[in-house]
Amino acid sequence: MIVHGMNKELTVTDVKVFETLTMLVTFSTNEVRIFDVMEIVDKPAFKPLETIDNFKTARVVDGIVTWLDGKIDLAPGTMYNLSYDYDTENVISI
Repeated sequence: MIVHGMNKELTVTDVKVFETLTMLVTFSTNEVRIFDVMEIVDKPAFKPLETIDNFKTARVVDGIVTWLDGKIDLAPGTMYNLSYDYDTENVISI
């Protein structure tokens, strides 16, 4: 999938899951974005991700985020379009 004029295949390279049912997603463009699973749990296929235990099973497999040992996955382009910018330059560590 080509997203926002990108001319190469978009993939996910890393995810970090938070208890708030959100995750930091690093894309092959080196962009880091925030994805909130509440954007998709209204669809039956993604309903199991409402629980933190299921959401925490997130893994990157061949550039795609999967959950529950591959039973659920989300295309990188869709994840990109449903996520929002995360400004890593202005993060304050405490």
